[in-house]
Amino acid sequence: MINIEEYILVLLPIALSPGTSFILAMSNVAKVGLRGIVPILMGTGLGLTLHSLVAGIGVSVLFSQSHLAMNVIRYLGIFFLTCFGIKLFLTGMHSPQPEQDYNKKATGVKAALILNLTNVRAIVFYLTIVPLFSGISVANYFIFSTLHIVILTLWLLACGLCLTVARQKFKLSKLSTLIHLIGGVSLIFLAIRMAV
Repeated sequence: MINIEEYILVLLPIALSPGTSFILAMSNVAKVGLRGIVPILMGTGLGLTLHSLVAGIGVSVLFSQSHLAMNVIRYLGIFFLTCFGIKLFLTGMHSPQPEQDYNKKATGVKAALILNLTNVRAIVFYLTIVPLFSGISVANYFIFSTLHIVILTLWLLACGLCLTVARQKFKLSKLSTLIHLIGGVSLIFLAIRMAV
């Protein structure tokens, strides 16, 4: 029997806490506007769906029992977080004009997907938390990953819209640089924290 209400109560603090998807989405908004959220949502949504599929068919149980496999994923995640952190930080440092430039390249679906698939927090969530609410049906796992994606989408859109309005209303010309610098340092910090 599935328990959607309690799952949502557990999911909300996880989905709303700033993590990699949040940082990448707000960085994209700073680069290219609200449309920059789309590739992050697509990559993250696909990643969450794949996590739910793997957990739902039981592969996750076997996978989680392999210390080597979990360490490989962990270190891949640390590597990707570090690379993106450095990239964001350097973008902020070398940003002579912090205004939106719709020709700038935003982080894409592939990068968001890789970061999500190597995100230990997402892996552990789908290995340990989701089964408590979903039972054994693969369909239930998809229901829960869909709820996760919907909540994340609404949150990122709300935050992206606030950022866009703030930039326009308050003429925050240096906000993009600040977002890239803070986002880059945050991703590097998350990578270091995962490594220790």
